[in-house]
Amino acid sequence: MTGRAWICALILAALISGGVILRYPTSAHIHGGQDQGSYFNIAAWIANHGTYERRDQLLSDAFRKNWPFRFNLIWNPYKSGNGPQEIIPGEYEGERFVGGFTVKDREKGLVVPQFYPLTPLLLATGHWMFGGKHTADILPIFGILSVISIGLLTFCMFRSVFVSVLTFLALLFSGLEVFFSTFPVSEIISQYFLFTGIWFFTRAVQEDNYTLPVLAGINFTMAFFNHLSVAFYLVPVIVFLVLYRFLSTNKIENRQLLVFYYIFLAGLISSLISARFYNGYYVYRNLKENLTFLETFSIDGVFLILFGVIFIAASVPLLFSSRVGNWLEGKTSQLRTLVLFGLVSITLAIFIKMLLFQFGIFPSEPGAYTYFSSITAHISMAGWAILLWGLLAATL
Repeated sequence: MTGRAWICALILAALISGGVILRYPTSAHIHGGQDQGSYFNIAAWIANHGTYERRDQLLSDAFRKNWPFRFNLIWNPYKSGNGPQEIIPGEYEGERFVGGFTVKDREKGLVVPQFYPLTPLLLATGHWMFGGKHTADILPIFGILSVISIGLLTFCMFRSVFVSVLTFLALLFSGLEVFFSTFPVSEIISQYFLFTGIWFFTRAVQEDNYTLPVLAGINFTMAFFNHLSVAFYLVPVIVFLVLYRFLSTNKIENRQLLVFYYIFLAGLISSLISARFYNGYYVYRNLKENLTFLETFSIDGVFLILFGVIFIAASVPLLFSSRVGNWLEGKTSQLRTLVLFGLVSITLAIFIKMLLFQFGIFPSEPGAYTYFSSITAHISMAGWAILLWGLLAATL
């Protein structure tokens, strides 16, 4: 290595060390009874017993021997407004144990964690490595790796050292990034696997390589086993698949895209099968809260719908060889214009809405939390201007 390369390596090491120092100590003392406490308790159970499921003999005896307090376990403790929700049909009826465990089988006394398994398993690893009080110390590692993967993705997209370094520094010392790299929840782990997967996928469509789309699919699969929300990536992935196919003439890249796409679907299916056996109630509750039209379906009905959607998604590539596909393939210029118009319209709409909020023209309830407020609260006016410029530069 040259002298200049050594200097750059030392500066990079110093910056990463600074990012690591910011992320320690972790917020192990903030765990209460909410999600972060549940993750700690689940991780402690796995670390101390080496199992994911647990058996509760008292629960089993209560139902098998018809003890009086069994009736207190049937009602769902989660609240809807000021009152309890209705009974959830199926084998999960809402019984919830302290510390994030939910009942799978009452008569057998089987109890499982309510969350997807990856974060609890990784926190259990932190428990083994650093001890119970420092279970969350595994998270800053993923926080730093996540920032590095995003920096690599930025370079892969823009081929600019300046832009990638700017992105790397902004995220390395970002307050939100630092916080979620120290707080025992699943977001930072999902971020790492998602952006690493996108980095592999971006390289896959630029290079004649079939290993990269496989790695991209594996990273998304890991994210599927970390949090249910990753399932919602199915829609944008399908939109990208279709648009890329019709806007690109490189058939090799299209084959690589399909390799990733079907590994993506296989990972999603495997995670849902796992969830159905272990923590279907958690998936059901979250989907019902986000997709209110599912309220009338049972757990089995919701999973049947999910698998049906994935089956339909698997048939999307057949569109490429249909008459509609052939017609769209001849309309690439119109498609580019439509995509550009859509991106600019959405970005401008959000930007204008933020302006209205900033100057009090668009009233909102004080302290109300919305997806919009959670995003705009951490993106400055200059940030939105740069985002708009980036979208224009990328699409034009």
